[in-house]
Amino acid sequence: MAALPGVVIVLSIHLLTCVALGDWSSVAFDTPSVEPGKNLNDAAIISGGMPIGNGETAALVFPVTKSFNTTPDFEMREGVHIWLLMSTAMASDMAPMQLGVVSIETTPPMGVRDFKQVLHMSNATVEISTSVGKVVVWVDAMTNRVIARVRSNGKIKLDVKASVQSLHPKQRFVYAGRCSSPSSAPDSWSSPAGADSIGLSHRNMDEDIALLNKPGALNATLLQQGLQRFVDELQSSDRWRGRQFGFVLSAEGLAVSNRHHGQMMSVSARDTFDFVITTMSAQTQNSAEWERQIGKLHLAHKSSSVSHAWLGHHGFWQQFWNQSHVWVTGDTKLSALTERYAQTRYVQAIQAGTWVPIKFNGMLFTAQLPPETTKSGPSYRQWGSCNWWQNTRLAYWNMLASADFRQMRTIFDYYLQQIDFLKIRTKAAFNHSGIYVTETGTLFGAYDPCDYGKAAADRTAADLNFGYQESPWIRFDFGGDGGLPELCVMLLDYYMYTLDGPALAQYLPLLVGTLEFFSHHYGDVATSKSLKIFPTQALETYQCPTLPATLENCPVNDHPTVAALHVLTERALELPTSYTTPAQRAQWAALKEALPPVPLVTEHGATVVSPYETYPAAQHISNVEAPELYSTHPFRYYTLARSRLAGSRKRDIRPSIHCLEVSNRTTCKNARSNQGWNQGLLNAALLGRTKMAAQMTLDRAITAPAKGYRFPGFAPHMQDYEPSEDHLANMNTALQLMLLSPGDDGLSSGSALLFPAWPCEWDVDFQLMAPLNTQVSGRFVHGKLVSLSVQPESRKSAIVVLPCKNITDNNGGVMFV
Repeated sequence: MAALPGVVIVLSIHLLTCVALGDWSSVAFDTPSVEPGKNLNDAAIISGGMPIGNGETAALVFPVTKSFNTTPDFEMREGVHIWLLMSTAMASDMAPMQLGVVSIETTPPMGVRDFKQVLHMSNATVEISTSVGKVVVWVDAMTNRVIARVRSNGKIKLDVKASVQSLHPKQRFVYAGRCSSPSSAPDSWSSPAGADSIGLSHRNMDEDIALLNKPGALNATLLQQGLQRFVDELQSSDRWRGRQFGFVLSAEGLAVSNRHHGQMMSVSARDTFDFVITTMSAQTQNSAEWERQIGKLHLAHKSSSVSHAWLGHHGFWQQFWNQSHVWVTGDTKLSALTERYAQTRYVQAIQAGTWVPIKFNGMLFTAQLPPETTKSGPSYRQWGSCNWWQNTRLAYWNMLASADFRQMRTIFDYYLQQIDFLKIRTKAAFNHSGIYVTETGTLFGAYDPCDYGKAAADRTAADLNFGYQESPWIRFDFGGDGGLPELCVMLLDYYMYTLDGPALAQYLPLLVGTLEFFSHHYGDVATSKSLKIFPTQALETYQCPTLPATLENCPVNDHPTVAALHVLTERALELPTSYTTPAQRAQWAALKEALPPVPLVTEHGATVVSPYETYPAAQHISNVEAPELYSTHPFRYYTLARSRLAGSRKRDIRPSIHCLEVSNRTTCKNARSNQGWNQGLLNAALLGRTKMAAQMTLDRAITAPAKGYRFPGFAPHMQDYEPSEDHLANMNTALQLMLLSPGDDGLSSGSALLFPAWPCEWDVDFQLMAPLNTQVSGRFVHGKLVSLSVQPESRKSAIVVLPCKNITDNNGGVMFV
């Protein structure tokens, strides 16, 4: 029976080994954090926030033991505080915007005697306790409700004061944009659920300055990018106009004492107080309609008992943690792997519940305190409000093996809601069908206005077609960091793992549209038997820096795009014919036939993967990527699994290994970097390079938190912003691939390799998913596989057990007994 909040117990999970649940399932601070902290930019932040959430609503829960002000109007007093967030709470320029802070003060004060602050990841609950009592906070997994229970130590009764604070100025304000100065109206107070409720909300107004220093992000961007004639047709793509977000607070036994200062007080002292907070983000015709909706929802939340809500919430998280696990044991560093893996999976899950992707530059948890300025504050984050695929994608790659299928689907939802826009843009700009994107873009599908360059209306015949952006970092990359080819590999993997036919049918237009684009954009494959991908570039690194694009100054047949199209056409043609049409299959076959080979080059007598076909001509190195290894991750054209196959799928992976480990080429050496979005550890795992994969994965696990933050799952800035979204996400994916990787032998076989890059020295207890809805679990101890379970049992022959590798010397692998 699940215990109620306030008597939080560790969740019961079936254990296959003696690994203690508490070793990884909780994070505890035995001393209070000194607030405020300072981040890398020396800006004031909350240091000790612990994250909870349900995929849309999230919160940071933290104590303050010494009151402080960051502005005359913003004070954090001694007590327990709940910093409220929503993934769908976005300003007019699409920037994430915080909802506000709920603060709970007790009389007598909580103090610091016997202090403990614990995040129970097992049930997504934060508990802060002292000798006086405890406060337990959780975001309901089943609905957008936050519950906070205040409970005395049983010897005394408590009086409680609750207050609500906005994180934004009291008048219209300007905050940080990447290449604009967006503005917003202040938050507003209300009582949508009756006199004993306090509401705080923000509404996007038509006069808000958004992108391009103009009101109306969608319309202004369409005008900039030559699509103004489609304004009426694309209004449904505007998910920001009229959006209102906020929350309502109430608690039994408390009455509002000062609504305009967001305060309520207990009527009398009690042992226990339950606070109910309802959050909502929605587009409505007016503020009154939004108030009506959240008021109704809040009353429903209040009428539902806390114990009933807890049962559903508890069951959700029990199922989540029962789906999969990876528990690596040994010394302290290996324990850090287990802990960081669980923390990262948890942090991703509490944000990935809607069509809005996990924000690559800080996620929801930047925790920056007022004042709001153009260089700091609650809404500030480097790189702005748009979405960057190079970074965003990495959190989703580890969701299949961990059976987090619901969370995985949200990234498909994100692109599916753009598809009408993408189809219109392709036809308007290039007069052919299909869909495409580049690395940086708005959440409705347009280019990031900061990267677009000269407005379409100002371009002449000598300039780029308005369907291209001018930024040399990304303008011709539709295949590598462009997003859609990699997303389509994710989609094909999703179907390969789940066999979820309805989901495949729902998202198949993304694959169809992507292959349609490449079948036409560089020449029609129906009439041309040889495809030349030009103009192009190899990610951000090998650019086409000057215009017009010529064969002398630009790459041809870039490695990532060619590898992606080989894999996509091969796998698309294997899909059940009930989901595809004869015309589609004919087009994919023609595209497959027209593709050039994946580029290779001879260097110092060795065959090595090449960043593009015409390399080493036209070298303009501008970033630190390794495009020639995209054929390993994310496209899995050259992998250890492929090297073991026969026939047309078999690959010689020595050219990739040479690049990863031996070559002195600058971009090959880039793969040996191990920060943020650098993916050398993923390439090492997929190529079976155990020692390199193990060292890189372990190094990430022991990375200290970002400057100023205490929660160990909040990684440093790296290339993005703090907390990093992708540094630990890559660690999770690498750890999975070292342990269990897809066999890449097609839908009819769906094999997987067990221990393709696993060190003999690492003991592990695991449960992961393999292709064709197969669950693989087992224990590996002292170099021996001591137990293995494959469900269904009929799939056991598809799990190929490989020898582990000894990483402490050069004696080779230690075979299983």
